[in-house]
Amino acid sequence: GSQDTNTDEGEPHSVSVSGQQSSVSLTSLTPGSTYKVSVLSVLGLEESDPITGVVVTVPDPPSDLRVVNVTDSRALLLWRPALVNVDRYVIVYRAQDEPEVSVSSSGNSVELQLKGLQGETLYSV
Repeated sequence: GSQDTNTDEGEPHSVSVSGQQSSVSLTSLTPGSTYKVSVLSVLGLEESDPITGVVVTVPDPPSDLRVVNVTDSRALLLWRPALVNVDRYVIVYRAQDEPEVSVSSSGNSVELQLKGLQGETLYSV
């Protein structure tokens, strides 16, 4: 079989696999991108009609999380944004033996002020 990957901006790429193989890993894809993928069978010089699907890669994660300006009830989270544009960030934090707290932040943001924290308490972010 043969498999083509294609982006709107890029040139098509083709990957050939043996007839016994029913899966293949596509590598070097760009985070947060949409790819059209076609799979077709080849026998000698003859090719079947392709089946086609769409693959959407997940966005890359933010990085370099830092916590600054910590007081008894507040902390400021700072991070480096994802390389691709994202709609929002979801920040999840919790104190030991407490339920998780989930907060959303704009995809344009690179910081979030946590409020209402308990003093002398270790939080996981």
